[in-house]
Amino acid sequence: MKKHASYLCLVIIAGLVLVSCGNEVPRQVFEPGNGPYLNMMAEDLYFVEDFDNGGNICFLVSEDGVLVVDAGYYPGPTARVDSLINIVTDQPVTKIIYTHCHTDHVGGAAGWPGDAEITAHENLPSNLREFVIPDIDEFRNELAKFGEDSLKTKYGDLFSKKLSMEIRMPDELFQHNKKIKLGEYTVELYYPGPCHTTDNILVYFPDQNLIHTGDLVFNNRHPFISSTYQADAHNWLATLQEWSEKDIQKVIPGHGVPGGMELLNDQAGYLSNLIMAVEEYADSDKEVYEISAEIHSKYFDEYEYSSFFDTAVETVLESINKPND
Repeated sequence: MKKHASYLCLVIIAGLVLVSCGNEVPRQVFEPGNGPYLNMMAEDLYFVEDFDNGGNICFLVSEDGVLVVDAGYYPGPTARVDSLINIVTDQPVTKIIYTHCHTDHVGGAAGWPGDAEITAHENLPSNLREFVIPDIDEFRNELAKFGEDSLKTKYGDLFSKKLSMEIRMPDELFQHNKKIKLGEYTVELYYPGPCHTTDNILVYFPDQNLIHTGDLVFNNRHPFISSTYQADAHNWLATLQEWSEKDIQKVIPGHGVPGGMELLNDQAGYLSNLIMAVEEYADSDKEVYEISAEIHSKYFDEYEYSSFFDTAVETVLESINKPND
């Protein structure tokens, strides 16, 4: 399968710009904020960061087909990612892995080939039914009640994307860990228990020595930690600490650019600081927003997407103050 990288380094394909013949392949010409772009992370394993389409996607090319991790946010942009795969290989997408239930990781599934088999943790279908599908149903009910013009005004550029969204349930579920054999490669799925959600998994590529963490890692961003999804920051921290002891070369986070094991350590450090800081307010009469402001300025000013932070503080505070069973 090494022919893909060398081929892409020799030929400038229409609509692409060749940036390097080292460990990269051409980047698609999309404006910033309207991605995606494509990089080769390891032999036959590629990373797609789609700036406007939710969580990070990666895909593995094998002699028996292509395996994709996460499905993107909306079908239209996802189909553009599929077009990038067609540049790299003529193998079809045969398997899709959902790392967890959040819409920005599953909402684009309808943009992938309909016969691709989807694998996820056994908790994911019920989470889709509880959290994701009702939002789509609400949008369609609004559409029927108020009409297109009203919803186009309300949702703007998101209207056509939401209109196209169709959730695909997984075809195959697993409980704890699972190995998938695809051609010459093996992919390993691990369920660490509730961390970001109750269905979050890690996807490990042992032949490439690379892991896609799903949203267990947000690179340089505030992680989304919500009691609505039964997030468990303590188990999340323990999981990252356990995996940080392994000899893994590269890490693809759920959001943000890839890196090495420092991404696991940085996210673990974030969670450790968050838990430690919130514990100091266990018996405080202050409002959550007051606690958040004090903690944020002390530990977390350098992180992006601070709108998530109040929810994170509230969730950790609830877990600390929860009575022991």
